[in-house]
Amino acid sequence: MGKALVVFRISPFEVEESPSIVKAIKGLGLEGLKDCQLAPIGFGASIVKAAYIMEDKDTQAVERLTTALKGVKGVEEVEVERMDLL
Repeated sequence: MGKALVVFRISPFEVEESPSIVKAIKGLGLEGLKDCQLAPIGFGASIVKAAYIMEDKDTQAVERLTTALKGVKGVEEVEVERMDLL
C-alpha cells in the first residue's frame, strides 16, 4: 500500500471566519493532518487549505474527510484541490 497526499480547499461563509476554521480543523484530531493554514486569494481575503496523508487504497478516506471538514462551523464549501501519490 502506498500513501497519498490530499489537499483540500475550504471556503468559509465569511472571510473573517477563516482563522477560527483553521483552529477548529486542527482541533478535530483527524488522522493524517499534515498541514492546515490560511491561503490568500486576493484583496485581503483568504481561504483555508488543509493537507492530509492517507492510504491510497482507502477508497472512502477522501469522502470521510470531506464530510468531517464540511461539519466545521463556518465552512461553506470543501473541495479536493490536489491529490498526489507519495
